Amino acid sequence: MPSRPRRPVAKEPPPAPASHAVLGYARVSTGHQVLDQQLDALAAAGVEGRVFTDTISGTRDDRPGLAELMAYARAGDTVTVVALDRLGRSLSGIVQTVKTLGERGIVLRSLREGVDTSTSTGRMVLGIFASLADYERTLIGERAAAAREAARIRGRQVGRPSALTAEQVAMTVRMRAAGESVGDIGRTFSVGRSTLYRLWSSSGELPEAATIRPDRGAHR
Repeated sequence: MPSRPRRPVAKEPPPAPASHAVLGYARVSTGHQVLDQQLDALAAAGVEGRVFTDTISGTRDDRPGLAELMAYARAGDTVTVVALDRLGRSLSGIVQTVKTLGERGIVLRSLREGVDTSTSTGRMVLGIFASLADYERTLIGERAAAAREAARIRGRQVGRPSALTAEQVAMTVRMRAAGESVGDIGRTFSVGRSTLYRLWSSSGELPEAATIRPDRGAHR
């Protein structure tokens, strides 16, 4: 008996590619400013997805709107801002945010600067920004080092001012040698125990080992 021809197995259609969102981010520094102008510009640029906002200084790292955007965006999405300075106030901070987006496969568009990281020109422009940020960090470090050296040559205090003067440190040593507790000495000069130990060590006026130990059972 002849075998029946097999019916072709119907193949399931391939899954539709996931749609990529076009997101926006807008920020103003204070509550006295309004976001309307940025929101209008983003809408005119074709941002149809969610727009995340902040009313906070760009120098702050704890920007909840930006944090929410970074958590929400996925690879292939596009984030649009009116200007790069909306992402932060410092060049290095902006570059770091852009770098994080790029590493996650998220495209950034900035309307004012005409930057689009999906194009080779946009990536080149951001590369220039990254070089400038690195140069800025180098200059800041060199200036700080030069200022410290100039202060050292002139005998000025370098770094954080000492909590106590040399005379006060010497007095704390005498008080400790006389049997005063570290806690009482600290309260007298409004400093903590760790500060006293650090001052004694750095000044070279360290009390004897038996007297510098923390007071056992005192002032618990």
